[in-house]
Amino acid sequence: MNVLLITADQWRGDSLSAYGHPCLRTSHLDALARDGVLFRRHFNP
Repeated sequence: MNVLLITADQWRGDSLSAYGHPCLRTSHLDALARDGVLFRRHFNP
């Protein structure tokens, strides 16, 4: 089992096109979200 955790402290989660942002395109992260597990309810303390 491989686990890849991507965190960014100055980047909102809804700034990904995988989460439905209408203008931004994040194609590589979208591919990871499509082929893996996408957490829709998360937070980074």
